[in-house]
Amino acid sequence: MIFFVRQDVPLFEGIILDLFPGVDSPQPDFGVFLEALKDNIVKRKLQPVPWFIEKIIQACPLAYFTST
Repeated sequence: MIFFVRQDVPLFEGIILDLFPGVDSPQPDFGVFLEALKDNIVKRKLQPVPWFIEKIIQACPLAYFTST
């Protein structure tokens, strides 16, 4: 199993750009997710501080890839 760490991302992006020059990688749209996330944080009487939301967003791909 291959694991990527945060330090691997720039290298990986560079390789992709070399393989596919001129192609922009799509950026995820977290609009609906962020609204639902903030609503649920408030419902649970927590504070929707930026670092907390960022950690949840970072954990989403991890949860996706470990469950497949």
